[in-house]
Amino acid sequence: MNGYSKTRIGNKTYQTHRLKLNVSDKNIIVHHTDKNPKNNDLNNLQIMTKKEHIRIHKGWKIISGVWAKPCKKCGKLKPETDFYIKTKEVNGKDGISTHCKECTSEINNQKTQKK
Repeated sequence: MNGYSKTRIGNKTYQTHRLKLNVSDKNIIVHHTDKNPKNNDLNNLQIMTKKEHIRIHKGWKIISGVWAKPCKKCGKLKPETDFYIKTKEVNGKDGISTHCKECTSEINNQKTQKK
């Protein structure tokens, strides 16, 4: 499964990183902070929610305790509050606009000027 180490106990096979942290709940993610699925050192493993895991892999960062998202237009990491909320989370999409509010305004102004 995507290069993850596995450990066999009796008839069952488990992902080693989940065993190391004693995580059996499928709704809890064990993230490899160095993105190496073979590195199961305890210092490399982090327990998180699916939502947090999706965010990390989409380039989000936690800055001073606040989630920051990269804007697709300007590329800057900005706090979640600097983005418009579109809809609920669906199929791994976070429900937050891909452009920050400032860039969204610029895009909308450019569209208005073209009309």
